[in-house]
Amino acid sequence: MIEKVGCKKTSPHFVLLYYNGSSACPRLGITVSKKNGNAVERNAQKRIIREYFRNNKLKINNYDFLVIVRRKFYDKKSLTIFSELDEIFNIT
Repeated sequence: MIEKVGCKKTSPHFVLLYYNGSSACPRLGITVSKKNGNAVERNAQKRIIREYFRNNKLKINNYDFLVIVRRKFYDKKSLTIFSELDEIFNIT
């Protein structure tokens, strides 16, 4: 049985789990709880994270990522969210 050994990074709004990638490009999974708002708000949160990932895909190593949204950030500006995502995606 093959076990994936990964690492975890946290921030006030996110938990990032990442594993060694099994594909040639980085992959992203996003989890947003129903506690973070209705479907419209949750989907908006996912879109912001996907947009960040799409814009920075070339800077990110080939890992499999899982982003878990801890707290609702629907009211926050996307620039502050992008800077927080920059901090947790800074993997060396």
